[in-house]
Amino acid sequence: MMRKVVSLVMCLLLPGLLLAGNPGAGIGNFVGEVALNGRTVPPSTAVVPGDKIVTGRNASAYITRPGFTMAIDNESSAQLLAEGARVLSGSSVVTLKPGNVVEYDDLHISAASDSARVRIVSRPGSQMIASLQGTLKVSDTSGMITVPQGYALLAKPVDPPPNLGDQPDKSSPPAGAVKKGIALKKWVMIFGSAGAAGGVGAWAAVQSSNKTSPLSPSAP
Repeated sequence: MMRKVVSLVMCLLLPGLLLAGNPGAGIGNFVGEVALNGRTVPPSTAVVPGDKIVTGRNASAYITRPGFTMAIDNESSAQLLAEGARVLSGSSVVTLKPGNVVEYDDLHISAASDSARVRIVSRPGSQMIASLQGTLKVSDTSGMITVPQGYALLAKPVDPPPNLGDQPDKSSPPAGAVKKGIALKKWVMIFGSAGAAGGVGAWAAVQSSNKTSPLSPSAP
């Protein structure tokens, strides 16, 4: 009986002790099948920078840290950073304040207003960064743009290479010729809730009505 009491007390105190010793630490609340660094963990546990979170088919995770919260949807993954998080796959919603950052591929996303909330989707055929609240700053090595509330960035679909039949495939560029990751010029900005929910399907719809604009460092 005493051992059970001690174990319970340690479970309650350990997250607080970890948070006190690590300014980048936070609390993770998990529902369903969630793996933390490849291991199953209790529904509520401390998380620290470097931790990788992977959710299962009917699972979700909610991370709370100073000035930063992150809701990770089912079948998604993310890794915590000292000042934020990196979205690896799936879908996540992040609320952040200036000084925090979200990384996605080669892009760095931060708050340009007092606070901001962003949805990032990275699924096959759908890549999106939507500003749900506040203004975002999105940057890479080519420059920086701002994304106002209600706007979304969609990755432009890439045309498949021509069908060359039995001929050698010469459509692929030499190794090292293509920059790894996603450059800002490969995204378009659209306005409205359709962009926040529809992914590439929304891109196709607004493209047909000429309501998209390619991004550049001078984009609004």
